[in-house]
Amino acid sequence: MKNLPYIDADAVSDSLSYPDLIDSLKQAFIQPHIVPDRLHYELAESMGVDTRLLVMVAWGAEHYLGVKMVTLCSDNSAKGLPTLSGIYCLFDGKTGIPLAMLDGAELTAFRTAAASVLATTCLLDSVPDTVLIMGAGKLSTYYIKAYAEIMKPARVLLWNRDIGKAEAVVELVSLSESKLDIATDLEEAVNQADIISTITSSTQPLFPGTWCKPGCHLDLVGGYRPDMREVDDELIRRAMIYVDTYQGAFDEAGDIIDPLNRGIISKSDIHADLAELVRGKDIQQGGGKDLTVFKSVGTAIEDLAAAVLVYEKNIN
Repeated sequence: MKNLPYIDADAVSDSLSYPDLIDSLKQAFIQPHIVPDRLHYELAESMGVDTRLLVMVAWGAEHYLGVKMVTLCSDNSAKGLPTLSGIYCLFDGKTGIPLAMLDGAELTAFRTAAASVLATTCLLDSVPDTVLIMGAGKLSTYYIKAYAEIMKPARVLLWNRDIGKAEAVVELVSLSESKLDIATDLEEAVNQADIISTITSSTQPLFPGTWCKPGCHLDLVGGYRPDMREVDDELIRRAMIYVDTYQGAFDEAGDIIDPLNRGIISKSDIHADLAELVRGKDIQQGGGKDLTVFKSVGTAIEDLAAAVLVYEKNIN
């Protein structure tokens, strides 16, 4: 325990590249892992603010054990503070000895974007012309860079209800191959997009599902509670649906749970999870479906894979 290394946000960022991280995630989903149920603690009543504590644990074939503890505080944005904060502790699975502590927020941001793009590469076999990112929070810069670097679209559009926040993000990001623009007309942007990635905290659908052109892929990221929706029933009806994990989708994802509860879809309409996708499960569309949807709420497998990658680059 003496002098336990702490790998801060800058070191985490410097240690990760999207090609390497996506490859590590792919290998992690192929290998066997134990992932206990994620623990959620609602602190609003006792703390007086809308704060949640999440504890995520995983261990696997490479003899590492990881525990992530993150807080989500929606009141922080008004204070100029990050909504998500946290730490990650990596252990030697054979001895139980802690190996390192890592910045949990940076780790989460990188692995979340990488998991989305991994799923997209499994579901799309063509180079997209236009990627639309919806939401201008912390994750938006990671998603813009990940999609631009891996998918290489001609342009990336960023939309946010507050255009000033979108402008601030665009000023921070420089892309070498894709053109980055702000979407001011949401209907036009949705109509044109080949990939739409939603990273908002919305509890209501962001746009009518009829706006999406056939063949569009939807990457739904923002909703992490059963009461949160980013897309409407029509879009869900049109789509072949994929998820990062079945348990997470059925327990936490409002875009899946709400349509399930009202009979819009059934569990048999969830075609595959991310582990099945990376193992090559058939992804052909059928049954009149002309869209694909990937809904993620995050899994501790992704955190462990990213943490091991960072640790081995910094310590070994």
